[in-house]
Amino acid sequence: KMTRLKQAKDEADKEIAQYRAHMEAEFQKKIAE
Repeated sequence: KMTRLKQAKDEADKEIAQYRAHMEAEFQKKIAE
């Protein structure tokens, strides 16, 4: 049971990291213009 919980947390962290990277890229694009 604990392993599944940890797996779900890792998945969430991965998605958050991707989301933040995406937002960072959009932000950099706005500044560049």
